[in-house]
Amino acid sequence: MYGKRICGIALAGVFLLALGCKTRKINMEVKQNNYEKMVGVLAGHFAKGDSTTRAETAQFQGVLQKNYEGYNPKTESINALNSIFIKNKDIRIVVLGGNWCSDTQEGIPELCKVLDLSNFRSSQFTYARVSRQKDFVDGKLATERIQSVPWVRIYVDQRLLGEIVEFPKKSWESDLLVVLGSL
Repeated sequence: MYGKRICGIALAGVFLLALGCKTRKINMEVKQNNYEKMVGVLAGHFAKGDSTTRAETAQFQGVLQKNYEGYNPKTESINALNSIFIKNKDIRIVVLGGNWCSDTQEGIPELCKVLDLSNFRSSQFTYARVSRQKDFVDGKLATERIQSVPWVRIYVDQRLLGEIVEFPKKSWESDLLVVLGSL
């Protein structure tokens, strides 16, 4: 009887442990950061692209991690952005970028780092690939004239709040704070 009880307790423990691992795995899949989202988007571009697109995307993939890890935003700015993102759940950031563009390759990983450190939800972040001629966005004819990339657009409640074009004036975190400062 004692052996059956221990076996039952052990079996219950294994079941709860397995359930906990499954729950943890589900939570990890849901909590994808902006960097991981960019990795996935670029993998999709690589898989669907022609040889030129694959080469440009591979180059971007090659510098993505280095530029992400190498960027060190100011802690005070990250804390301020975190407070804004907690209070305003309807902020959305859309990036039009060229996988071929050195400014996109340098800047967007840095922007992702700022967003990740300030707990910006990746579900509110979109990256769309712009053609070299700047007339197609992810394979669809551009609806607006695109002059420079990356073109970062910040929306609140479907309203365009501000933009950062090509590169920030001061830093990604500072420029985001300027745009979001009216909230």
